[in-house]
Amino acid sequence: MADTRLVDLVIPEVFTAYMAEMSAEKSAFIQSNVIARAPIYDQLAGGKGSQVEIPFFKPLAGAEEVITEGTDLTVGNITTGQQTAPKIYRGRAFGASDIGVDFSGEDVLGAISAALVDYRNERLQDQLINTLDGAFATALASTHVLDISATTATANTIISSSAIIDAMTLLGDAAPSFTGGGAIMMHSQVYADLVKANLVVYLRDREQDFDIPTVNGLRIIVDDDCPIDLDGANDDKYTSYIFAPGAVIQGDGVVQFPLEDFRDELGSSSGIIYRRQTIIHLNGVRWTGTPSGTTATDAELATGGNWSKVYGDDRNIRVVKLVTNIGSQV
Repeated sequence: MADTRLVDLVIPEVFTAYMAEMSAEKSAFIQSNVIARAPIYDQLAGGKGSQVEIPFFKPLAGAEEVITEGTDLTVGNITTGQQTAPKIYRGRAFGASDIGVDFSGEDVLGAISAALVDYRNERLQDQLINTLDGAFATALASTHVLDISATTATANTIISSSAIIDAMTLLGDAAPSFTGGGAIMMHSQVYADLVKANLVVYLRDREQDFDIPTVNGLRIIVDDDCPIDLDGANDDKYTSYIFAPGAVIQGDGVVQFPLEDFRDELGSSSGIIYRRQTIIHLNGVRWTGTPSGTTATDAELATGGNWSKVYGDDRNIRVVKLVTNIGSQV
């Protein structure tokens, strides 16, 4: 009599669709409209090669002409450009021994499948932070960064409503684009300063039945992977990123075996192999690196020399970096 395999309990196509749906429901980034999703991005993510080309229309150029009787207007055109995004191809295997399952009496497969949603979101967020670290290291360092931190922290060097406004105003008259669906991602220590200052406003999500923390109209996303510049004997510097809606592109490509079971009979263990290929890209920059392997590693995403600007107008790259100290250092 054949044993019951993991594949008999989980249908890969159904589970993959379920995981994508649950990831969207649980991802604060997607809920905040920071990430732009479209079928074309999924198609690009599933295409050939280690990187993808994302076309875009450039702004219209040229002065208006005076309309004169008997004189034709000059016909202009709209030009295009291309962003280059690295493809992220990742996999992971999770399993458990038979004796562990037998002795614990737990539903290991159920625990793994439930945890994969959060695991996927966390890894995507990690890769977005690495991409931001790389883009801001050189390409955006002189135009999109407000650093109010100091080697000795004061009340003026920690996060505040004014500091957030000043950071958004780096984009000039495009600053209002941050409101109405934007988000700010910060370390929990920075978030604690906002709470202590009574700057956090909680909005009720009636469908999901939980409160959404916001500040200055921005959804707050707390992630302790946000960069910290450890300053030795002096005060550390904490990075927060502020996003306008659509600042980030995400696409999920189809892989041949997104979910696969395995059974090690001699080792008495079973498990699941999970695979994905994704693009998670900041609108307005270009990947110029060459992966050392099949696709870019997290360390390569975080390397400043692998990124350059592609948008001609800095105001259209709608993410800014705010560097502060924290209140406990004052």
